[in-house]
Amino acid sequence: KKEIITCVAEHLNELIQDAFGNYAVQHILEVTLFFFLDDALMMLFHRSDVQVACGPIFEAILPNIVEYSNQKFSSNVVEKAIETASQVNPIF
Repeated sequence: KKEIITCVAEHLNELIQDAFGNYAVQHILEVTLFFFLDDALMMLFHRSDVQVACGPIFEAILPNIVEYSNQKFSSNVVEKAIETASQVNPIF
C-alpha cells in the first residue's frame, strides 16, 4: 500500500487532472480510510495512521489546492481528500 500511495503522490499532478486518473486517487483515499476506520482494525491502528498513510497524497495536493479546486476532475479529488481528512481529524 505504501508503495502505491507514494507512486500516486509522485504522479499526482497528471492523475488528479485526468478524467480517469482522478478516480484512482479518490479510490485510494477511500480504501485507505475504510481500512483504518474499520471497527475491527481500530484496535490495531489509530486514526492518525490514516493521515500517515495518505500523507504523501495530502502533501502533493496542498501546494496546488486552489488550482485543483477549480478544475473539473481534480476538484473531486480535493473534495475526497477533505472528506477523508475531516473523518480522521474533525478539525478539518
